[in-house]
Amino acid sequence: MRWVYTGLVAVFLAGCDSPSPRFAGVEPVEATVDGSVFSIRLKGGEAEAIRLSFEPGVRRGPTLVRAVEAIEQASGCDVVGYTVEGDTNVVRATLNCAG
Repeated sequence: MRWVYTGLVAVFLAGCDSPSPRFAGVEPVEATVDGSVFSIRLKGGEAEAIRLSFEPGVRRGPTLVRAVEAIEQASGCDVVGYTVEGDTNVVRATLNCAG
């Protein structure tokens, strides 16, 4: 029974889409890259990507690459810097939209 409860909690948390205070009130854009689903919020040359998809055994490097690609896809801009929280559940990026 413990495994069922743990699984339900994991599924519930995998769908969490609560932005940081800086991005509160900004409508999200959903982007999917190689099966990873992200909720992207854009504001003033910055972006925040929240991974929505549950991915057991997630690896930081490949998931980070997908998050950056999702931000670029949603914004149409290049990512020039970023920070990561957790196991790449939240990625915040600085954008260059001059191109």
